[in-house]
Amino acid sequence: DALIRHISETDPAVNGLLVVGHAPTIPALASHLGNASDSQEADRLQCWYPTSTFTEFTFDGDWIDLATFRLDNIQLARVERR
Repeated sequence: DALIRHISETDPAVNGLLVVGHAPTIPALASHLGNASDSQEADRLQCWYPTSTFTEFTFDGDWIDLATFRLDNIQLARVERR
């Protein structure tokens, strides 16, 4: 939840954001966001998120919209496990 709050503080002029971090925070974030569009993949993200995994999400709205934790406008675009 803290990481989503930080992301929601991103300047609205920014239209792409790369978040880099470690487990368990990043796999948990990916799973949480992924659950909005693909619950099966969200489960896999929580359980299997190897080092160097890349996860891309798209969403309609502004960064501040994430602060409300309404995640229904988020789409899991791709997952690349290496």
